[in-house]
Amino acid sequence: MSKRSNVFPAMLPRLALLSLLVAPGCGVGPGAADGPPRPFESLGQLETALDAVRLGDDPEPFWERIQASATMPLVFGQTALFFYRGEGSKVEWRGDLSAWGPSWQAQGERIGDTDIWRKSMQLLPASRIDYKIVVDGETWLLDPLNPHRQIGGSGYNSEARMPDYRASTLATRRADVARGEFSEYQALASEALGYTVKYRVYTPPGLPGDATDLPAIYVTDGNDYYREDWGAMLVTMDNLYAEERIDPVVAVFISHWNLDATENRRGSELVPEAPGDCKLCDFIFDELMPVIEARYPVSKAGKDRAILGTSLGGLFATYMMLWHGDAFGQVGIQSPAYQYPAGRFIADALMSADTIDNRVFLNAGLYEMDFMRPTVAAAARLADRDVDLLYLEVPDGHSWGHWRNTVDDALLFFYGRVATAPATD
Repeated sequence: MSKRSNVFPAMLPRLALLSLLVAPGCGVGPGAADGPPRPFESLGQLETALDAVRLGDDPEPFWERIQASATMPLVFGQTALFFYRGEGSKVEWRGDLSAWGPSWQAQGERIGDTDIWRKSMQLLPASRIDYKIVVDGETWLLDPLNPHRQIGGSGYNSEARMPDYRASTLATRRADVARGEFSEYQALASEALGYTVKYRVYTPPGLPGDATDLPAIYVTDGNDYYREDWGAMLVTMDNLYAEERIDPVVAVFISHWNLDATENRRGSELVPEAPGDCKLCDFIFDELMPVIEARYPVSKAGKDRAILGTSLGGLFATYMMLWHGDAFGQVGIQSPAYQYPAGRFIADALMSADTIDNRVFLNAGLYEMDFMRPTVAAAARLADRDVDLLYLEVPDGHSWGHWRNTVDDALLFFYGRVATAPATD
């Protein structure tokens, strides 16, 4: 019934791990099971109806029952069935399970001589994945039978939710919760990067005027992390403060877009050229930190700083931990791109590191394909080095739906009022 699960039971003495089960009422939202009744009571009943269509029965009554479900997929145990109706020589369900590329795993089955197509997937009960329907390898469609959507770097995708999936209510805006202050974009001309960088700063609601020495968390891909339909980090922080579950922290959201938002520089900024050659690091240390520490009541001690990032941002956070670990006492790494060719030296350095003194939050999605194996290896390595580590695996993909649902765990691990308390929602 949880939004997350874990591996490495042998690591239990050294890893802060979360249970697969969460008791009802622990702050989780409605699941996929809430909705219209299924059009077929069993998988066998559905297959019987499909066989009749294959043998020549009128497909219209069958399709009317599929449409009446008002959702996709249809779920029978861990079998998730997707349906689509339309002309074409090939229909695929590309997404997290196919790494968004063409493969036999993505191909759907035409039902007899009709224009009805079916795709079957095996998913864990609490899974959530992103996908699109692709017709003839060219036309990408949102699933017209699935109302759930998740935005990402290439626009909206359809979102499949299995019955035990629960979205964190901490990521949902509540009318009765006070909001922290969130600055407008501030521009800082960078000598290190050779252009101007934008950033925004969040300070907690009700912060006293004499506050001082607050921790600070620096967030790459900041323009995505703070947006409510992406990372929802502002909403999550507001709700955690309202529930008195975390201590005050100042959050600095760094944007990788140029000033007119026509170019995203994350690909170059978040992948250092080589050990000791990192222009974004120089910007953060020499240009951004002095401004933040002069304008906001934050501590200048490295132990009170955190860095957080996802995908390439997770790779960058790992670089910071390995080459500048004394500057960030806490490191948040979501779905790191350790397999990225230009950043392999970072993953290699992590695997050979002898001592890491940081507190590390690391998480991965079970459906992240190429991302998963190196992340599991990294978690094992960190555990072997007795790092203060919270490692989570969730039945999810490489998506903001995944990261939005787990950023609360990072915040609670770093700033929870009960020491190292993981989220229970």
